[in-house]
Amino acid sequence: MIKSILSLFLFFFLLLPVSADAVKNETDTLRAVYMLLFGNKDTVTVTGDDSGGYRCDGDNDQLAINQALDQVAGDPDLTTVYLKGPMTCVIEEPIIISSNTKLLGDATVKVQLKDHTDWPYNKPLIAQKGGEYWEGGANEGSLADQIYGTADDAISNVEIGGFELTAGTQDASPGSWYYILMIFYGATDLTVHDMHLHHSYGDFIRIMSYDVGMNKRIKFYNNLMEHSGHEGLYLGYISDLEIYDNQIYGTRTNDGIRVGQCDHISIHGNRVGNSLEKVPSGYAGIMVSNDEVPVGTAEIYENYIYGKAGGIVLEGGRTKNFLKNVHIHHNRIFKIFDNTAGGDDFLNGGIHIHGAHNTLIEFNTIEGSYKDGIVFEIGDGTETGYQTIVRNNIISNSTGYGLNNLDSDKHSFLSEYNNMYNNAAGSYNNASSAIDIHVDPLYASSTNTTDPDAVDLHLQSKIGRWDGSQWVSDDQTSPCIDSGDPASPYANEPTPNGGRANIGAYGNTSEASKL
Repeated sequence: MIKSILSLFLFFFLLLPVSADAVKNETDTLRAVYMLLFGNKDTVTVTGDDSGGYRCDGDNDQLAINQALDQVAGDPDLTTVYLKGPMTCVIEEPIIISSNTKLLGDATVKVQLKDHTDWPYNKPLIAQKGGEYWEGGANEGSLADQIYGTADDAISNVEIGGFELTAGTQDASPGSWYYILMIFYGATDLTVHDMHLHHSYGDFIRIMSYDVGMNKRIKFYNNLMEHSGHEGLYLGYISDLEIYDNQIYGTRTNDGIRVGQCDHISIHGNRVGNSLEKVPSGYAGIMVSNDEVPVGTAEIYENYIYGKAGGIVLEGGRTKNFLKNVHIHHNRIFKIFDNTAGGDDFLNGGIHIHGAHNTLIEFNTIEGSYKDGIVFEIGDGTETGYQTIVRNNIISNSTGYGLNNLDSDKHSFLSEYNNMYNNAAGSYNNASSAIDIHVDPLYASSTNTTDPDAVDLHLQSKIGRWDGSQWVSDDQTSPCIDSGDPASPYANEPTPNGGRANIGAYGNTSEASKL
């Protein structure tokens, strides 16, 4: 009866005259009525009761989810499996997804591996059909297959998002490659977004491939990732990779974001941190390593990294051919610890460059590194003529050098319009600048804190400083305001801006302090 009445309403609604100004509102109304009448015809729903097509009841719930995914994969009119909350789905075997499929869910849905489930090495909670190479899997393979897949692997047009995913409580040591949350091989057009991923014993997400270029157009955004045993994101052999607006906390043994052998990379707007109350066991916030594949373009910007052993790390090969022309800008890097576990250097430093060429580092603020602000080394490379351009940055209060050049025979820093302040070992080692300044940057807040949210690296200003919600006035003005390279852009700064860029992470942005 209700559907009949609503159908009649929809019929007459379509006959009404529609003004141009009312198109959007009437379209939204029509969509709501259609959904009420007919539902979403391309979606299979999994619920915690009998209201959906499939039900999770807390016991081997991968069966219901996989049945729904198989139904979508087998019907060209279906696109999506939707996990409708609130509910908790307890799985004992992996969720297996096919190409041309979306696995989406409400934020009130939790998918969890059953506690104390004995799984082998490299067995993930979510995997692709046909890529089941873990011990005892349908296509059991070698260790190389488990990590890289095979040349026959492929998955495409997949979207995963919206729900919570965790490995639960397992009998394994954090840092091992057990209980990885997602693994994919040979992936094209894969997106993971708006997930809450936490408590893996290995990586949160690993994407690898058998050969260069098998993974294409991969995107991660708006994910909250907490307490990974190994890497946060471990990504290799990808062409066209974008990672943005993620929060990645507590990676125990390795990097928040680790990218290797990829080209056309954009990593921006992420917050990557470990506890500031103790020396972390983790490694870099963001690491890009290319010694087989030319990077093409790579841009790392507007990230906030703290409490790691290495803020941003670039690791190239023995020549200048692979990792060059990387642009690192508008990042805040705070309290990078000196992690020398096992006697290894671990590439410490706010920004550490290992064999990368022509890196442009500008408009960053690097504060309180427990070693160098920016350091370069070449290792066993044989080429000469490496250069790193450092411009419009604030590097302050490091326990080492501001700039440390460990391979001066093969590499040179071009340092211009930076503020090198109170770095314990000195401003430069095997580097110099006639136009850098060396003054207190006058940050908005004290940096003597273990609370990363209490740190405000905006610059004090009598005219106006952005405090996160409004413009405020200070009793003094930072000398870093309007001290950037006169040739650098400044148009994004609010007025009055003096016609010149500020130094530091907020230079040439809408949050630049005024003068």
